[in-house]
Amino acid sequence: MRKLSMHLKLNWDLLIEQHEAMVNAIKAKDAAEAEKLMHAHLTLLQYDQSALKDEYPHYFQQ
Repeated sequence: MRKLSMHLKLNWDLLIEQHEAMVNAIKAKDAAEAEKLMHAHLTLLQYDQSALKDEYPHYFQQ
């Protein structure tokens, strides 16, 4: 999915910030913060998946 999403107009700065924040929370051993950040990131991934299904339906046939 991530490879396909390279063609979408994503906010790459936001994705990088999310990854950096997750790494920092893990380094700080702040499990609650890491979980919150990962949840937000994965929610964004679900949105990306929906957009990808619209753009490339042949990859998502059941």
